[in-house]
Amino acid sequence: GWVAENWLSEATFACPMTGTVTSTYWDTRDGGSRYHRAVDFADGGGTPIHAAAGGTTEHRYDEGGYGNWLIIYHGNGWKTGYGHLSSFNVGDGVSVSRGDVVAYEGDTGAGTGPHLDFQVWDPNWEKQRAYYDVNDAAVQGTGVPRAFY
Repeated sequence: GWVAENWLSEATFACPMTGTVTSTYWDTRDGGSRYHRAVDFADGGGTPIHAAAGGTTEHRYDEGGYGNWLIIYHGNGWKTGYGHLSSFNVGDGVSVSRGDVVAYEGDTGAGTGPHLDFQVWDPNWEKQRAYYDVNDAAVQGTGVPRAFY
């Protein structure tokens, strides 16, 4: 599990979907040659994905990686990313509030089945860690546990 005391004052994000954590930050990929710098949540496909915080949306597509993905710019340089989406529920450049349904869990791009790849970037475009463990039950709307270093 995680330690609730690890919060960042500049940005507090909500868990974007309800499901099971299937991969965590620092899991290895490609036989250990690279690290996963996100948290994967899965719930079978089609589960609503919610904005972790208010901001402005930007659609992207990455055929070899995240597939349909969305970035939300939250202000003060903070961003969240949502990958492998089946579809978008908001347009490009739209203002959203924390908890708004922005997309749906999918299996686009390079993946191992329907899931959400969730990322948090700081103002320097550095990915920040969220403290979930594999098989943790994630509940949409609860705080994202994290440590920053």
